[in-house]
Amino acid sequence: EFKDVLDYDGIWIDMNEPSNFMRGQIPGCADTEINNPPYTPSISDRSLAEKTLCPDSKTYLGDHYNTHSLFGWAQTEPTFNAVKQATGKRPYVLSRSTFVGSGKHTAHWLGDNFSLWKDLRRSVIGIMEFNLFGIPFIGADICGFNYNTTYELCLRWMQLGSFYPFSRNHN
Repeated sequence: EFKDVLDYDGIWIDMNEPSNFMRGQIPGCADTEINNPPYTPSISDRSLAEKTLCPDSKTYLGDHYNTHSLFGWAQTEPTFNAVKQATGKRPYVLSRSTFVGSGKHTAHWLGDNFSLWKDLRRSVIGIMEFNLFGIPFIGADICGFNYNTTYELCLRWMQLGSFYPFSRNHN
């Protein structure tokens, strides 16, 4: 029914990791091996529950530990199909959370970066990596999302960003 109120070209799905603004849940994650594995990737605070659910949380498909990365992927195909059915047009879906091969149904952006020269450089690496993951329609927040940018940084980032497959200034 919404398409009859407002003609739209696409849908932007954000915060679909699932994410939250704390570690795990209240009163915290249980002290179990799945919540505290012997190896954790180099992520903030070295915790798999940082700004998301505890790894031992249950989902429809099993433990969050095993399904976290599939969460966004499981939203993009149904969204793509719903927009296609509602509009009768080729859908445009942009998702913050993706998985290998998600490019069949969605575009992606590299997330909330910073207005720093190192983030400009990292954007090139991220875009190339996501092409390898089967997500060719990819871009970064040009000029950075967090912090205030400088004239020189934003100018150079706009020049670089003109070559991104998905290009937008989000500062």
